[in-house]
Amino acid sequence: MAKLSEDKFDVATALLRGNGLWSNLGYWTEAQSYDEAAAALARLVGKAAGLEPGQDVLDLACGYGGSVRLWLDDFLVKSVDAIDIRRDCIESLKRAEIVGLRHAITGEVSDSLDLQFSPSYNAIVSVDAAYHFADAWILARLATRYLRSGGRLAYTTLVKADIEALKTSAGTRGFMKAASIPEAALPTSAELTSRLADLGFNKISVEFMTKEVCLGFADFVGLVSDSLTLTQRLTPAWWKIVLTAKACRRLEAWGLSYALISCEK
Repeated sequence: MAKLSEDKFDVATALLRGNGLWSNLGYWTEAQSYDEAAAALARLVGKAAGLEPGQDVLDLACGYGGSVRLWLDDFLVKSVDAIDIRRDCIESLKRAEIVGLRHAITGEVSDSLDLQFSPSYNAIVSVDAAYHFADAWILARLATRYLRSGGRLAYTTLVKADIEALKTSAGTRGFMKAASIPEAALPTSAELTSRLADLGFNKISVEFMTKEVCLGFADFVGLVSDSLTLTQRLTPAWWKIVLTAKACRRLEAWGLSYALISCEK
């Protein structure tokens, strides 16, 4: 099973003029800033999950809590349990004392995840993290354990154009290694719909949004670069962002697409 270090997924979003609560790629159809785009992507996940007032929500790979606040403030859910492998993220959430945040837990999103307080949820969500998990079905398997009947699972991830996509592209494999993306985490859309159905889910949706997310992020990085000092552009933190943007432009050539997945138990 893939093990994720606690710091490799941190992004210096201050260089993108972010407020530090978000670290996803964003949804760029209308957004004018990084935080607006990051919130827009999370909002799409929330809508796909059918979030509404009074619900109990599990947020997997919650980051520094921008999504937690969005579920509570915009969708008015009753409670959120949040999990992230990065201890700093969870400690930050605990210090914030957010009303409606019930549990904040440091842990890896995997089949061994054991929520000892025996919860069940109306919705399980994950924003821009699923392609880092050990395989493509972890969220669905967790949802079979923790999602109430009629509840919804929604998340964003990368999907392959076809089964052979990764076997024919050295560029893809180099990107996956650098970004800590296991090959098993990347299904085809046909595999997704078939496997989710086999696990008992219905109302399955796969919505592609590579242009709106990945190319939008790459364009924004290009704009921000012009406003940074030379010292800032030479930092490892900025090069990490630049290399991510370059990979975003190459995804389709590598046979990968960015997608929003949702289904109902």
